Amino acid sequence: EYVQDGYLYAEVWGQPTGKEVTMDSTNLVENEKVSRWRTTKTVTNSQGEKIFSGPIYTSTYYSLETDEGELPPTEVKVAPVNP
Repeated sequence: EYVQDGYLYAEVWGQPTGKEVTMDSTNLVENEKVSRWRTTKTVTNSQGEKIFSGPIYTSTYYSLETDEGELPPTEVKVAPVNP
């Protein structure tokens, strides 16, 4: 795991399965009070066929305080993963 040019990079290592896994995060909402990101995963087999593609989780990050000085609720939605 390392940071370069403002991006966080991570590598996941495991036993070879012949599958390739890629993940990508998309910014859905961003303003001064909230930032919401959806992470998707795509899995292809050794023949290059896509065997799974879809969201695996959505994260919502709030500013530390509301205008009234209160902490907003924290929300993290997790989607099931099954490849």
